[in-house]
Amino acid sequence: MSALIILVAAALWLGLGYLIWRVTLARRISTGFARSTLAVALAGLWLFAPWADEWLGAREFKRLCEEMPAVKFYGPVAVGSGLFFDEQGRRRVWTQSEIEAGKSPFPKGDTKLAYEEGRRFEEAWTREFERTQRRQSIRSWPIPVLREVTTYVQISTGKVVREDYWLGSPGGWIKRISGWGSHAPYSCLKQAAPYPHELWITYQHR
Repeated sequence: MSALIILVAAALWLGLGYLIWRVTLARRISTGFARSTLAVALAGLWLFAPWADEWLGAREFKRLCEEMPAVKFYGPVAVGSGLFFDEQGRRRVWTQSEIEAGKSPFPKGDTKLAYEEGRRFEEAWTREFERTQRRQSIRSWPIPVLREVTTYVQISTGKVVREDYWLGSPGGWIKRISGWGSHAPYSCLKQAAPYPHELWITYQHR
């Protein structure tokens, strides 16, 4: 269906261009060389015009991506005994990756235990930190561009721990009407060095 829409639109666009040429310019230019040269030049511009927003938009999106800040991490945050540590500052929960890497008291070969303990850690982590997302339009031309900021906040203190930035765009008008832009063909996420969840926290006696 999308291909059919594009073919019909292309046929109408070419037909309109030919009609404009015949009615306005072709009658006023009698010299064969000048007529052929002008026809080729105008045909190139006419064929390029539908893709102009895509061409300009791709360059603008690249510039915005280069200017976008990388991930900002403000941690780690200090926590007392509770979800993650006992009264002596010893870890209560461990991530799956820590167990599988042999960095925990558990045997690293037990994948089922690693998964279950890792899930316990993630449950504790989601009780300690809250994630919010803000999305706004920052460009409407030549292509629409959306910016999304994901913020992680320590619930008990309200302290911002991390901010992630993302840009996306469905592309030019041809991609949008054809459905090609439904999955944000333009996407930009500057991922800093991996920062595992276990490094977001540190023990502090209270």
